[in-house]
Amino acid sequence: METITLIAGKLNLTKPLDAAVFACLTTTFYSAAQLGEFTIPSLKTFDATKHVKPSDIQLNEDRNGHQVTVFALPQTKNSLNGKDVYWATQTGPSDHQAALANHLSINNPPNDQHLFAWKHPQGLFSRGWNFSNAST
Repeated sequence: METITLIAGKLNLTKPLDAAVFACLTTTFYSAAQLGEFTIPSLKTFDATKHVKPSDIQLNEDRNGHQVTVFALPQTKNSLNGKDVYWATQTGPSDHQAALANHLSINNPPNDQHLFAWKHPQGLFSRGWNFSNAST
């Protein structure tokens, strides 16, 4: 978590790209998911039947009655039928729920588009972690 906090200190979470990156980082970390389960190379490769979208998020309770956030991944490398990954509440500077809420507020990706798509002056973008050609 210390590394995530350091990364957060280098980002401007009011900027669309930084908000998306931080939300993706904390989501994959706290759900213990593989990064590739939540990212795509570009919007051109996005497939709603294979990739995670805002509509794939649900709030639920675990068997002990604690609130958890569920991400229904439509498909993964190891499961063509998809799988659910979860996170439970965390607090502090790497609060993943706050990071995701910030991203959704700033970028407002459509429910049928990639979860971590971000607003760019030229339109909606999603490039996984390959942002070398993008400028904000």
